[in-house]
Amino acid sequence: MPQLLDSREPCASETRSQLVARPPIDASGRTVGVGDAAVQACQCLETIKAALEHAGASLNDVVRTRMLLTRIDDWQQIAKVRREYFKDILPVDTVMQVNGFINEDWLIEIEVDAVVDEG
Repeated sequence: MPQLLDSREPCASETRSQLVARPPIDASGRTVGVGDAAVQACQCLETIKAALEHAGASLNDVVRTRMLLTRIDDWQQIAKVRREYFKDILPVDTVMQVNGFINEDWLIEIEVDAVVDEG
């Protein structure tokens, strides 16, 4: 069974699983796209993409996404952004509404599960 890892942990197994979750913040820790869920989704996915690449994986290794939204009516905008990033693969997706995040300007947080075959 694959081991669940943070994207920063090394792993010696032939297959590894990664869970990467990111809010809509830039490298300086500032919220991106205040009031715009689509812009925030792009920021989350760009940060996730970079984290996966840093760990030797890519968006093509993603098998599941979870979109946590404070405004469920934004789901169609978010689905469109998701399709742009996952054109060639179709990971399982869950979209859910949450009451809020630690930063009230965040409209979305995205989690992904990625499985990498290192054999």
